Amino acid sequence: RTLKTRLQPKIVTLVAVQNKAGQWLLYRRKHQPLIGQVGFPYGKLHLGETVAEAATRELMEKTGLSCKLTHRGDGYIIINEGGEPISQICFHLFYGRNPTGTLREETPYGEMFWSDSKTDFSKPPYMVSMADLIKQIQKPTKSRFFVELIYK
Repeated sequence: RTLKTRLQPKIVTLVAVQNKAGQWLLYRRKHQPLIGQVGFPYGKLHLGETVAEAATRELMEKTGLSCKLTHRGDGYIIINEGGEPISQICFHLFYGRNPTGTLREETPYGEMFWSDSKTDFSKPPYMVSMADLIKQIQKPTKSRFFVELIYK
């Protein structure tokens, strides 16, 4: 019997951060899948760390920023192209405001920048999930959300 590598969903932390002006911290991808698209900074969990530890670490590693993060929700995002999944993640979304530090704008994986105050997140180059995730974050609730978002 041979063991064949199989593509599987990733477990990630998404980090949604706003500055004092209400702008969102964004990440333009430099690699596949979804190269060139813009979304929230994210990263994979490391073996042995909690999701909160992963979110804090990823924010610092990817952006050079830190702030108090709150676990706002969880879910699945599946993005299909031509009837086939090209990206599938199980995510834990953390939210923070008014980060400190110096933004690291360029990394090998992507570019970090602040959104324009009038950004329409429902149109390219923004990831198809951006508008839906921001709606979830902005809902006035004390409980965590759970969503399953599937895009064609």
